[in-house]
Amino acid sequence: MKKISLLLVLFVVGSFTSTAQFSAGGGYSIYKSLNSTVTWQGIQGFVEFPRTESNTFFLRLTTMLPQQNTTDLSLYATAYELSTSPQQVPVSIEQISSTSFISIDGGNRTFFMNTYDAGVAPYFSSHARGIFGSAKTRSNVSYFDPEKYQSPYQENETKESSVFVGMGVNFGVKYQLPYRGAILFDLGVEYVLALYDAADFFYYGEITPISFFANVSYRFDWY
Repeated sequence: MKKISLLLVLFVVGSFTSTAQFSAGGGYSIYKSLNSTVTWQGIQGFVEFPRTESNTFFLRLTTMLPQQNTTDLSLYATAYELSTSPQQVPVSIEQISSTSFISIDGGNRTFFMNTYDAGVAPYFSSHARGIFGSAKTRSNVSYFDPEKYQSPYQENETKESSVFVGMGVNFGVKYQLPYRGAILFDLGVEYVLALYDAADFFYYGEITPISFFANVSYRFDWY
């Protein structure tokens, strides 16, 4: 999935570079859903193409760093034979899960007071986003005699995926640097809908329908 996302970004960049002014950049991103205990942090890269002096189209790829959670369980292994003593022995189980996601968002950005490549300019954006999440879970079971006792838990590793779509708006400000390039900061909110959630992002509240995000970016301009 990451390779497909990268190829999509490269294709869009390649289709514009020979014919138009454009910008590319990246930076730090944070993502937080309403009523969620998880605060996602990651990196993002984007391309931006001016349509007019004050209106642009942007496409951004964001990768969130994995979140790791550990759950401890206490169960009992039961003996195969009635003659075995004791009939049950305690077993400790450590479940380790790691979740992460990448997203692709794009939309229109409108600048006010100044233009896309001049001065300080507040801006407003509307966007659509696709989110592709994954969750890996592995279990560590404490020692017991497998010849005498039946394990209460299947020790294995699983991997599940989730797909979401979102739509939202964000507000920001751009400061054009004295040399070529600009610094951008924006805050946004979006409504997220689960298309497929085998990784249970919604169930565990790692992503919820109302989500917020912020980006700090450096943008380099090509003319």
